[in-house]
Amino acid sequence: MNQCYYCKKDIEKNLDFCSECSKPLVSCPKCGKYFTPFTNFCNRCQELIFLGDIEVPAHNLSNSAKMLEFDINNIKEKNLSNASNNDDFIFNPLIKFGYIFIASQNSQLYVINSHSLDECELKNIPIKNIRTNPILIKLIDQKTGKKLYKYYISVASDDEIIIISVERGSPVSLEKVYKSWKLDGLCRTDPLFFKDKMIIGTTQGVFAYTLDGSILWKYSLSDQKIITQLKLHDGKLFFGGKDDNGCYIHSIDTDNGYPVWDQTYSINSTGITDIYKVDVLERLILYDYDGCLHNLDAGRNGDHFAPVANALIENGRGVQPSVLGIKDRYIFVASASGCIHCMDFFGTGKKERYDLGRNMSFHFKPAIGTNSILFVSSKGNMFFVDTEKTLKSSNRVEIITKHIVVIGEIKTSPVVSDKNIYILSSIGQIYKIG
Repeated sequence: MNQCYYCKKDIEKNLDFCSECSKPLVSCPKCGKYFTPFTNFCNRCQELIFLGDIEVPAHNLSNSAKMLEFDINNIKEKNLSNASNNDDFIFNPLIKFGYIFIASQNSQLYVINSHSLDECELKNIPIKNIRTNPILIKLIDQKTGKKLYKYYISVASDDEIIIISVERGSPVSLEKVYKSWKLDGLCRTDPLFFKDKMIIGTTQGVFAYTLDGSILWKYSLSDQKIITQLKLHDGKLFFGGKDDNGCYIHSIDTDNGYPVWDQTYSINSTGITDIYKVDVLERLILYDYDGCLHNLDAGRNGDHFAPVANALIENGRGVQPSVLGIKDRYIFVASASGCIHCMDFFGTGKKERYDLGRNMSFHFKPAIGTNSILFVSSKGNMFFVDTEKTLKSSNRVEIITKHIVVIGEIKTSPVVSDKNIYILSSIGQIYKIG
């Protein structure tokens, strides 16, 4: 028996349609497995598409990593040899094929062996002012299928999207710029590849482009600026905007750029966290800077629960969240004042918070494994939340702490791969733990 490439349903050898998702099938010329053609992507599993993000946000998520079992006292470090004093490493590393892909703000791309931390010799690929996390995408020739296993790294500069071909060998190498085109406005979000288009937020709004750089649609924001990343769910795009009066959550149809909701969701606050998507419940979770929890329906009607005022309370008042992670329908959130809270999606079922003892800066998302969540502060403090113990047998947030001496600041998410945690400092020092 063969399997449908998307829904994994067993299918007969010569079946023309998948019995699970009812889409036409063709077979891969290399592996013989079946998949739906480019023009008939699988509605049931639409995020696994022919041209699409395949590692975002997986850089900080793992369904198998038991981080509490890692040897966190075993630390190996390496400084990127070509990193200059003017480099600033603020973009999340990406691991694939046993290699780490790193982009610095000052336009340098690095590929590093994840085992030895040795750098690969790269060709000079000129990119000015990188503004986004590196994203791994795959591209398939819709007519022949011959590029089924071809991969590309995509980044954006101030006003340009760049797609670089990846040569999978030993070692992996970045070959050349495969495609690039100018953006309308300056880049404000990571690019998002979906179906046969690329969607990105800029200073002029949200744009969808063909892969030849032509505009498919534009969503204007008038006086608002984009303040979150773009989130994709069931053919809809969600993101946050901000003006002088407050913050707003927008929902767009990815086919045409039209609003999905009758009106945007307004938040009376000076700022919000990034939007977190809970697929199994079709919910959008975020906090505003006054500590209120917002729980929105990712469906067509945009229903939402009333904001939970002061969901994050310390010393009798609401506090500003820094970063959060979601595990088993519970939210673990680090506050700017140095506490880690735990609550369900409705702001109830709270556990006694863990006080870190002082103000603590967390620049990016935590790493999430099977039994723990790892928060890393800008100074190298590692806080492993034992999620299993916290949720099942304790009334408080259970923490295991570890400190590593870092050079520079930590401005990126920790990366989990195999039995190792990778942390990148702002000056290009990489730490392998485990």
